[in-house]
Amino acid sequence: MYIYNLPNQYSPEMILLFLWQTIKKIP
Repeated sequence: MYIYNLPNQYSPEMILLFLWQTIKKIP
């Protein structure tokens, strides 16, 4: 999984939260 072209305003915490919310929707 590659994350690219993200603006500098996105922090690693925000990315992890976004991914976590996405993963939770899959099951």
